[in-house]
Amino acid sequence: MKKFYYIFLFILVLFLPLIAIPQAQIQHNFNYFPDSLSLNTISIDTLLFTKVRYASEHNRTCDTGNPELPVLYYNFIIPIDKKANQVTLTNKVFSNFNISYPVYPVQKPIPLCLNCEAPGFCFPNAQIYSSSSVFPSDNVVSLNYGFFDRNCHILTIGICPFEYYPSLGQIRMLTSFDVTINLVPDTTPRSIIPIKRLSQSQTLYDQILFKLVENTDQISNFYSGSTIVEELGYTPIWSSRL
Repeated sequence: MKKFYYIFLFILVLFLPLIAIPQAQIQHNFNYFPDSLSLNTISIDTLLFTKVRYASEHNRTCDTGNPELPVLYYNFIIPIDKKANQVTLTNKVFSNFNISYPVYPVQKPIPLCLNCEAPGFCFPNAQIYSSSSVFPSDNVVSLNYGFFDRNCHILTIGICPFEYYPSLGQIRMLTSFDVTINLVPDTTPRSIIPIKRLSQSQTLYDQILFKLVENTDQISNFYSGSTIVEELGYTPIWSSRL
């Protein structure tokens, strides 16, 4: 009997890290399509540049003078008491594209005020454009946190699926990769806020959340929703204009 106890204990210790992985990590696969990429040549006075666009995405790298590349943002639901300490991309698959002209540099925003003078052209950052290093140095360009429905902790990750090699005149596009988010305890004090809601209202919130995040299979693990009641004690105002 004692022998079986030690065998059971050994198996438990061996597989305990694997059991804990879903609590400590979030993993997701992404795929991009070269057919949605456009590389257009534009001229600024006598200078020629390559404009890089992906599908209808309007978000791009934002540091003035640096190469302007598309950035795509993704939301993940995470436990309310966790935060990301590392986001890594693995199993990367690339498509390579040679370009004849440098990537167009990020420009200053055009002011919206009346009679404001438009900023002049911002020339490429020589330190980056003359370098043999890749830009950006990391495909993960931003991490931000927020909340949906008060108790739903959302992590937003900005990913630039492109790597630009200025000295080679080459752009590498990620066509497939895995994202791994390592989670650690968040010391910021938070508590679950009790919410009472009608069932039809909760259905609407569930639908919005399902469209908002990538890891939909983990919603039930990290989102408590609300307490469903027959009536709220007041009359809600419903309107299609809201």
